[in-house]
Amino acid sequence: FDLFTRRLKKIIEMFETMEMYSHLQDSKIEGMELMANKFQVIVTSMKKKPYDYLDQRKTDFDIDFEEFKRQINELHTTICTFMDQRFERIVSTKRALWLLRKFESLELPNMGIQDKYNRILGHYSRDIEMVSKQYQKHKTDPPVGRDLPPIAGKIAWARQLYRRIQEPMEAFQAHPPILANIEAKKIIKNYNKLAKVLLEFEVLYHRAWIRQVEAAKSGLTASLLVKHPDTGELYVNFVPQILSLIRETECMARLGLDIPPAAKVLRAKQS
Repeated sequence: FDLFTRRLKKIIEMFETMEMYSHLQDSKIEGMELMANKFQVIVTSMKKKPYDYLDQRKTDFDIDFEEFKRQINELHTTICTFMDQRFERIVSTKRALWLLRKFESLELPNMGIQDKYNRILGHYSRDIEMVSKQYQKHKTDPPVGRDLPPIAGKIAWARQLYRRIQEPMEAFQAHPPILANIEAKKIIKNYNKLAKVLLEFEVLYHRAWIRQVEAAKSGLTASLLVKHPDTGELYVNFVPQILSLIRETECMARLGLDIPPAAKVLRAKQS
């Protein structure tokens, strides 16, 4: 009976191992197909054994089970090596986190996931420094896209910088132990400082635009056609800045920012 019990424990361990590594079949990681195929070969080999697993008198299973474990350990080492190679050089914090989450979703043990998060965190620290330098260099005259008006373009620029530091931080916050050490706390402090500066930049320019709208209200109530005092000719009393104001209003709306009533009215009447 004890022999039979030990056999059952081995069979259960084998099934649990197969279940654990079956996630390789669903992996979307480029290059993982070879390891998934190798795992399938290992499983197929065990399934094709001619004896009855539950016959504890058949010692062939014990030999094959040890070989199964050896092959799985070898496969696991190959997967870890493959993952290490993918993280030898981190080019993008965002992409590295995306890739690591895919490896993490495999739910395999002893993959060194925590160490990889720490490495990415170190790269993220340099990202914060780089974004901070870019802000300091261009804050007085930010590069604005050709399809954007001046003020909304500046806000969009600041938001782009903010997203570069915000998205990785949200990923790290999903793993609290990563942010528990002293170095991580310094990174959080630098992140908070830079995020505050970028948000203040947005608020500053948004308020400046609202003041522009208020200043333009009087012009919007003036007559569209005016008569020259001497010749009596009619002229279109149209200020070109109105077109810019309409464009700013459209972009501010897309950015999800508050639009003052006067700008809403102008936007509704633009046609």
